[in-house]
Amino acid sequence: MSKKKEMTGRDFDALPNAEKDRIFRELDNLTPAQLKAYRPLTAKEKRAHFQPPRNKSGRPKLGKAGTEIISISVEKSLLREVNAYAKTKGIKRSELFVNGVRSLIGAK
Repeated sequence: MSKKKEMTGRDFDALPNAEKDRIFRELDNLTPAQLKAYRPLTAKEKRAHFQPPRNKSGRPKLGKAGTEIISISVEKSLLREVNAYAKTKGIKRSELFVNGVRSLIGAK
């Protein structure tokens, strides 16, 4: 006897629509006695399924309170100089602005 492999969500998604419909009809026709073979998720399984993953993807949080996007006006010629300088130093333009502001106000 071979052990039947459980179907994953990806496996189900890969099925043709006709096969998916057949499976849905089959499940809809189960009696209450047959449904007892299926168990609800345990508390641990629910937490794992419904909680977001612990390793958050995306940008790392900067500073203690995070960041805020602002809009500033800069002369086009100055912005070209800023972009060129940031590129030669290998830093982001926003880092250059932050470093400049910090040096002006004496912040760490």
